[in-house]
Amino acid sequence: MTSELGRTKAAGQKTGCIKKTLSALFFIICAVIVFGRPLLLYSDNGIIYFPGPKGRTALMLAGMSRSENDKVKKELNHVEIREGTTTIKDRLFFECSELESASIPDSVTTMGKSVFWGCSSLKSVRLSAKTNKIPDETFVNCTSLTSIEIPEGVTEIGKGAFDSCSSLTSVKLPDSITFIDGEMALGCFCRCSRLSSVNIPANLHVIAPSMFGECVGLKTFVIPDHVTEIEEDAFFFCTNLTSVKLSKNLTRIGGGAFFGCSSLKNITIPENVVSIEGGAFTQCSSLEKIVLPDKVGSLGTECFKQCVNLKSAVLPSQLKTIESWTFEGCKKLQTIEISGQVASIKREAFKDCSGLTSAVIPDSAAVIEKDAFAGCTNLKTVSIPKQTQVHPSAFPKHTQITRR
Repeated sequence: MTSELGRTKAAGQKTGCIKKTLSALFFIICAVIVFGRPLLLYSDNGIIYFPGPKGRTALMLAGMSRSENDKVKKELNHVEIREGTTTIKDRLFFECSELESASIPDSVTTMGKSVFWGCSSLKSVRLSAKTNKIPDETFVNCTSLTSIEIPEGVTEIGKGAFDSCSSLTSVKLPDSITFIDGEMALGCFCRCSRLSSVNIPANLHVIAPSMFGECVGLKTFVIPDHVTEIEEDAFFFCTNLTSVKLSKNLTRIGGGAFFGCSSLKNITIPENVVSIEGGAFTQCSSLEKIVLPDKVGSLGTECFKQCVNLKSAVLPSQLKTIESWTFEGCKKLQTIEISGQVASIKREAFKDCSGLTSAVIPDSAAVIEKDAFAGCTNLKTVSIPKQTQVHPSAFPKHTQITRR
């Protein structure tokens, strides 16, 4: 009985070897058919190299089946890609959780997306000097990566390239970079919780969407003067960020740019800013004062919503509309200087500003909408121009309204 089991096991092993051999032969035959020569090469770490179009070399993981391929990937701990390789395919080392280091030769000019996604043990990477782009989500969840050298010559970094690299402490970006991509909650360095230092390259003029979202290790940040725009959610929930120096050439602050920066106490808006979009400073609960320069002609909805420690605000002379919920929940707001150009105060613009005791509405005001000052429980007096249309519920019932 034992001998029969032994023979059965040996037969199974022999069958497995035959399958692997046939599979390898299949690849070789394909290479001969397509390229005219069997240049299929195997490395010791389970990588197959084969000739690509026009003599270029492509690369893929070895494996005779999906399960075997997964097993090879899980056992990889170091990869040194063969010189001559020019292309690395999408997700090549996806979730190779034991991979600690990788070296990419300068022959590589193209990398696919998500190449090292989930390589949680990856500590060091040598990138090709000939690659001009780090694609989308290349290093997502590489939680052991503490630093990385980005070669001079890289011009673009894709969205989420370093998302959730929670051990990354500092990054030096080369001046060759001109564009960094991003989208809501998928920024280049989003959720890099230990990141405390990063430079903005000289040729990068826009801080990308969600670029530093949830980077709770950031405490101070200087945006150099060559930057002209901060995109949506750029610093959302950077909860330990206490101060930011903005570029003097900044013209636009995108929606939610500093949403939830609960430690941000003071910020000076540069005089060239013309637009601050919705929710830009929502829940900046430590912010005490805001002075908006006269060129600001647009404030988005919820711009300073729930800035619960905001005590004073000076609105710009070019502002014509105070949008809904702009100052909602600013409970300590005591003084508000409304400019002479404001024509409309929208619904719930100052809702629950319980610190307000008085307000003067400028002569330019044409309309004050429903519940504009609802919940302003300490608002005692308001001075309003005779011609201004006021909704019956615009102010609390106890507020004394004087027409002038």
